[in-house]
Amino acid sequence: MEDPYYIMDGLSLLILRKGLREKNSQDMAEIKNSLIKMNANLDKLTADIFQLKNENKVLNEIVKKQESEIKFLRNLERENNLIIYNVEEPEDESYNDLEESIIKVIGVKMETGIDSTDIVKIKRLGKPSAGKVRPILVKLASYKSKLLILNNGKKLADTKFGIAQDLSPEVRETRKKLIPFLKKARETENEAVIRGTKLLVNGRAFTLEELNLELETNYKRQLSGSEGLSEKDNLVKDNQSERSVRSSTRNRRIGHTVNKKDAALRNWLHGTQQGKKREVDKAKSISKQQ
Repeated sequence: MEDPYYIMDGLSLLILRKGLREKNSQDMAEIKNSLIKMNANLDKLTADIFQLKNENKVLNEIVKKQESEIKFLRNLERENNLIIYNVEEPEDESYNDLEESIIKVIGVKMETGIDSTDIVKIKRLGKPSAGKVRPILVKLASYKSKLLILNNGKKLADTKFGIAQDLSPEVRETRKKLIPFLKKARETENEAVIRGTKLLVNGRAFTLEELNLELETNYKRQLSGSEGLSEKDNLVKDNQSERSVRSSTRNRRIGHTVNKKDAALRNWLHGTQQGKKREVDKAKSISKQQ
């Protein structure tokens, strides 16, 4: 006959195991419910973040549009403006004195016939400073009057006076950054001029972004050549860089022949002479051969 104490211990163990299983099942159920709630919260947070990103994207587009509109309106305000330089600035200068001085320059000296009826507003720019003549902002009544003055700008060639358009700070900054490229182009005997926010070299227009991209690409090309790579590796890298430049340029300037433009850019930007001087050198060479 079995000992009753062993029977009771066995029953207690079974009851204990059953209780543990039930407790484990209950704990697992609670953990599962917690995970379900956490996943639900995570899904909600993900949806909220996605919504916020979309709202932020929309807001950014609105801000960009408004910034573009503001720039347009500011440029529109400047459309009929000109800045005149080196017009004598006497002490206690009145508005009438300033207007008279300006008319003598843009109306009489430049032979445009501009008078006070063509002028909306005149003012000196900046704070008065001893020994310094401040430029004058002239707001004209029409764009036609502005063009008339600009077209007669050559009449100021032998004078101390200067004339320029009233550009926005952004445009001025871009043009300032284009000046080194302008000098580089002219150093290699190319015909170059800055128009708006682009550099025209031998009739081809280049943006500041294109010029900086070419400089960066050429710098990387030179680095790859100095790292002891094989000729084949360098050729592959050059081709990849060229494809990148061509692809970028194609996206920005539809309708141009990319290969020709890239070649023209490299020629003058990296020191190759072209344009009139190249034609002269070629003519001299032919003459010597004859």
